[in-house]
This record gives sequence, structure tokens and C-alpha cells, in this order.
Amino acid sequence: MHVIINDMPVQLADEDITIKELISMRNLPVTGTAVAVNDRLVPRTKHDSHKVNEGDVITLISAAYGG
Repeated sequence: MHVIINDMPVQLADEDITIKELISMRNLPVTGTAVAVNDRLVPRTKHDSHKVNEGDVITLISAAYGG
């Protein structure tokens, strides 16, 4: 499946993947990571159930600590 993650084309091997699984695959923390799919925010409560679809444009933003 082809998607775009943070403006980069990405080929995902799995056709049935959730946002939570995608976050895990990208080695990002579950808490502190905001996700938008096709310019719409996906609430953390929906990460378990929101499926990634072919052609989705996904933005992953992870909080950084420090100054």
C-alpha cells in the first residue's frame, strides 16, 4: 500500500494497519504523538480503530523535549 508520511512516499507491506500500529512501526511514542490523516486530526482514542488506506496523506508529529 502506498501512502505519504510527512511529505515522503512510503510503501507499507501490510494492507490492514491501524494508526497505532503505524506509530509503533515508526518507533514513535504512543503518547505525545499527534496524527492527521488527509488534513484531519485523528484523536488518540481512535488510533486503535482508524485504518490506514491506500493514498492517505499522513502527518505524524511527536513532541520533543529540551530547549
